[in-house]
Amino acid sequence: MDPDQPSFRLIRTNKGGEKMLEGGYLYLMHRRVGEMTHWQCEQRGECKARVHTKGMEIVKRTNEHLHAPDVQATACCEIKAGIKRKARDTQDSSHQIIGEGMLTASEGTAAKLPKLDSLKRTIQRQRASVLSAPVQPTALAELVLPAEYQRTAKGEQFLLYDSGEDDAHRFLIFGTQRNLGMLQQSKIWLADGTFKTAPPLFAQIMNVRDHGIAVRSKAIGMLEAGVPLKDVALRLGVGLRSIKRWWAAAKCGHSLETKARSGRPKTLNRAAKIVIAKSLEKRRHSTRNIAKSLAEKGYSASSSTAYRHLTKNLGARAFKRPQIPRITERVKGNRLLFAHNHKDWTIEDWRKVLWSDESPFELFSTPNRQNDRVWSKNGKDISPVFKVKFPAKVMVWGMMSYRALSELHIIPQKQSVDAAYYRDNILGVTCLDAIIRSSKQVALWKDQCC
Repeated sequence: MDPDQPSFRLIRTNKGGEKMLEGGYLYLMHRRVGEMTHWQCEQRGECKARVHTKGMEIVKRTNEHLHAPDVQATACCEIKAGIKRKARDTQDSSHQIIGEGMLTASEGTAAKLPKLDSLKRTIQRQRASVLSAPVQPTALAELVLPAEYQRTAKGEQFLLYDSGEDDAHRFLIFGTQRNLGMLQQSKIWLADGTFKTAPPLFAQIMNVRDHGIAVRSKAIGMLEAGVPLKDVALRLGVGLRSIKRWWAAAKCGHSLETKARSGRPKTLNRAAKIVIAKSLEKRRHSTRNIAKSLAEKGYSASSSTAYRHLTKNLGARAFKRPQIPRITERVKGNRLLFAHNHKDWTIEDWRKVLWSDESPFELFSTPNRQNDRVWSKNGKDISPVFKVKFPAKVMVWGMMSYRALSELHIIPQKQSVDAAYYRDNILGVTCLDAIIRSSKQVALWKDQCC
């Protein structure tokens, strides 16, 4: 590392403040005193670590961190700060900004980043703050478009029609005269509506495009003249995949005309959809059982069809029922009492505790066949798993503390652990040996005691 470079980085927060990244830890600004800046650990409720800086140099540290550094979390903060900075300073697309920001991100860091839609909204908010966009209206009558929003970047008129402030179902039409001329010459118009990106005051955004023979012929002519695919798509406002498809058809000598397509008829009718919707939040309603139930009622639908309708149309997901231990009121009271009695203990007090627990281990156990998958081109090359009809089980007892580990105590087969065995063989031998090696007084607790 360059000695002239600072050992930490500063990033801006959403509220205009600053955060400091250093050594895998994240610090929040506490206060400024003259030229000194006092920083406190982000987990200030639990961690008392502090850092004092003067300029871009650390001059003092107080207290140690009570948690491990989170390198992935600090890397996420750096990536998000870089994305916000590029959103303010450049006019690159959202996908380009996010892609460049995640180039150096590891798999763990990428998993901790927000979802793609959330990052896109962050970019939009940053650009809106720089561009000083108009205040979001609360009613259609309050919507007033400034002059700069009624024209394109090239100065062409973009707002073609406004039904007016008095219209309860107000709608706006955007486009250019050049696009209208292209639509006029086209025999086929492609229209698509979207609800997700519509502003809160509007129900839907309808997009009408001309992908007729005139646009396709123009695209082929540009490609034959040597214009790159991406430039053709950008100039014509057509998706890159459509341009590639037209170009492939032209090179093969196929017609550019759109052929009539009937489409695959839908399998589910309204009654079948009601049957599937009633299966929500009910036990033992797998997609196979749902398909079987539909077949019994006279509806032909596969399990894949039921799965698509549940996930895409109903927004449902398959979950396993959570399993939680059944705890009696007496055990709950004992645990609550234990927590109250030891809530004021310090770290040094807990370092004197020797924890004890037992666990059974099965010898020659076979893994779950559902998860033990081996990918191979030939099943004969896969080595088998040896299975024992009645595998033996071994009970192992162990203890640990901050300063020592005990030897593992293996309980003999068919040996019942009563009070005498626990006192003479576990406490008297295994536990005593661990206490002697720890060289300090410890308290002994077993998990079942509370």
